[in-house]
Amino acid sequence: MNLTQYIKQQIFESGNAIQNASRIPPKTAILIYCEIEDKLLSKYKKLEVTPLGSIGKKRPDQTHGDIDIAVVCKSKKELVEMIHSVFDGDEKVTEINDNTTPSIISIGYKFDTNKIAQVDFMFAEDLEYAMFFFDSPDFTKDESAYKGGLRGMLLSTIISNIPVEDGEIEYFDNGQIKSKWKHTLNASGIFKQFLSWAGSKGPLKNPRKQKELEQFVSRNPNEIMRFIFGDNAKPDLFRSAESLWNAIHNSKLFPFKKEVVQDIEDDTFKYFDNNGIDKNEFLKNVKLRGKV
Repeated sequence: MNLTQYIKQQIFESGNAIQNASRIPPKTAILIYCEIEDKLLSKYKKLEVTPLGSIGKKRPDQTHGDIDIAVVCKSKKELVEMIHSVFDGDEKVTEINDNTTPSIISIGYKFDTNKIAQVDFMFAEDLEYAMFFFDSPDFTKDESAYKGGLRGMLLSTIISNIPVEDGEIEYFDNGQIKSKWKHTLNASGIFKQFLSWAGSKGPLKNPRKQKELEQFVSRNPNEIMRFIFGDNAKPDLFRSAESLWNAIHNSKLFPFKKEVVQDIEDDTFKYFDNNGIDKNEFLKNVKLRGKV
């Protein structure tokens, strides 16, 4: 799953891979996860599996749109084979959708006699990183007014604006950027990406990503936290979009120049404008819930 897919699913609840899926009460979601984990581990005893997102973090008056589960395996193909081997013929499973996204397979799972929960399995290369990347604020502690997808978007925006050390920038004669290195974050970790605006007929409107030049940086959560905040890094800074926002505006915590903070603000507010998120409401929530 890439970050865009994750944000759409987590912020806007757009994951509709299973027909007639219902909202899921928090306690029921935990029970369903435990049932599914037992079934997976009964067949694959050494399997690494964990719930993701807001399982166990919702208030009683809230519900889940689906249940997200990370499974460590080598590929989507291996994940599909594994899920079918466990759940084909299971009387509680209403359907299996192999093609939710390039990295997700979904099942419909019966609960409360006649209701169906959408359960999404995603393959992960590393369980610790998956738990960090797909983390959710704890709504029982009122940590955020937003789902984990907004935290993920802001985390990605921060990382994409941190300058690449020794990353040379080339310019066209008119001063427009011709090529540069940039950090990027996805479900596999942090990478350095080479972007080029050079086209055969002149500068391109949107840059091309030179995939063959991409360089892996890290998927270790502690290294990623230090990548952003240096020696000031601590997990509490990453609990929500609000806490991250406050942290990057604290010069004692965030070691980069004001220009970097301004670029993060510009990219974030552009995203808000394009996706109907109220900037002023967000800043109010930062004051209420973003203390670091």
